[in-house]
Amino acid sequence: MATLVKETLGLTLPNVSTTTTNAKSPATVDTREIPESPAENVERAGEVTPEKHREAQAMEARQDSAVTAQDLIITSPYTELSHQLHLSTLDIQSALLARALTAFEFATPSYATASYETAIKWPLVMERLRDLCAEEGHTWSKQTFYAVAFFSKLQEGVDRDLLYQLDKESHREAVESGGLLMYYFGSPNEERRNLATCMWRSEKDAKLGGTGPWHKRARLEARNLYETIEFKRMDFIIEDGVSGYSIE
Repeated sequence: MATLVKETLGLTLPNVSTTTTNAKSPATVDTREIPESPAENVERAGEVTPEKHREAQAMEARQDSAVTAQDLIITSPYTELSHQLHLSTLDIQSALLARALTAFEFATPSYATASYETAIKWPLVMERLRDLCAEEGHTWSKQTFYAVAFFSKLQEGVDRDLLYQLDKESHREAVESGGLLMYYFGSPNEERRNLATCMWRSEKDAKLGGTGPWHKRARLEARNLYETIEFKRMDFIIEDGVSGYSIE
């Protein structure tokens, strides 16, 4: 049986040239304006008792938990904590796009064979992004992101448990590496064809995200899992004010 393997799982990337993203310098914080924690309030009031201190610590823990919950979003079919995205690790525009991409939907039942541009409801994502910019009072400046699409055909009788394990662990590695804004895949059609796709902050992030041991194992297993698999690497450009987008 002819086998064409250009790449492996949805997050296994080739060696690609890198680009550099300039990170913003952290803002200076006036510590005089930082509010005291509940525990500190109790101590300053001179009312420290074991009961009150425990209550204050519990309240502080709940507040920390709420902040953490706001920082984390689910950006893939894998919902466990280790697969969730920390928004605080991103620049504001990457974080806004990651949130907008939670509106991701396929545009047609034939997404596995459609063009990447028409397979996904990109206008819906852009609409969500404009709404988020308005909510946050942010004026969007033109920015280029990095998209990867994987069009595959599974081997007949493929080991789906192994496929799932490799894909899930590769996703976890990519999340830990940083810069992965979204990963999504559909269900194989009657011809065992499918589409998986991911969006990255930059090409550099994508390259680093595919270097872990699970990605290496996935590359070794690719011929046993796929009859064919092809990938497309694209710049995803969002114009000023989210007035338009292009995929190049």
